[in-house]
Amino acid sequence: MSAPAGERIAGVDAPLPPGERVRWEGAPEWRSLAVHVFHLRKLAIYFALLLAWRAALATGEARPLTYFAVGAATLAACFAAAAAVCVGLAILCARTTTYAITDRRLVMRIGMVVPATVNVPLRQVESAALRGYRGGTGDVAARLEGDDRLAYFLLWPHARPWRFNPTEPALRCLRDPARVGDILRAAVADCVGEPIAAAGRKPEPARKPAPEPVFARSAG
Repeated sequence: MSAPAGERIAGVDAPLPPGERVRWEGAPEWRSLAVHVFHLRKLAIYFALLLAWRAALATGEARPLTYFAVGAATLAACFAAAAAVCVGLAILCARTTTYAITDRRLVMRIGMVVPATVNVPLRQVESAALRGYRGGTGDVAARLEGDDRLAYFLLWPHARPWRFNPTEPALRCLRDPARVGDILRAAVADCVGEPIAAAGRKPEPARKPAPEPVFARSAG
């Protein structure tokens, strides 16, 4: 008698081994990706500064309103095109990404052009940190132990920003990051067979959010 087929994760061709269970499955929120990964807000500020500079230059022109209007129209068109690219990338990234936490591994199905599946054994997860954003979204990044290294630029944007050595895989722009962090902590604890206490976290993200610890396994 053949073994029953395992559970499946969206976008992943091979099913999980029989007996392995999916504890959570989700994807990034595209609006949060547009702002925090593809920097739509910074882009808007940049064009606003250019517009203010154009207005300042217009004061020295013979026909300031005409000079400003022509420049403003050009800047608006450039901003609309750049913003469309940011939003399009965010939507594409969200639609081509699936994150999952199982009893044994952290699974990341990623790749906007060339799909790839990254499997991180939970036994390698040493600790996790949460970065919250205004609006309720946030990132959960995992720090790994061992000599195996993941390439930052192959993972991007699904990596903790500016952490190159070692690279920390990250579940980006989740709708309920605190809950996902707790699920990851419980899954790691069950996998390694030892309790892992939750670390204290701030209830609301700071103005400039800094990562808050979710959990850390004790040394040894």
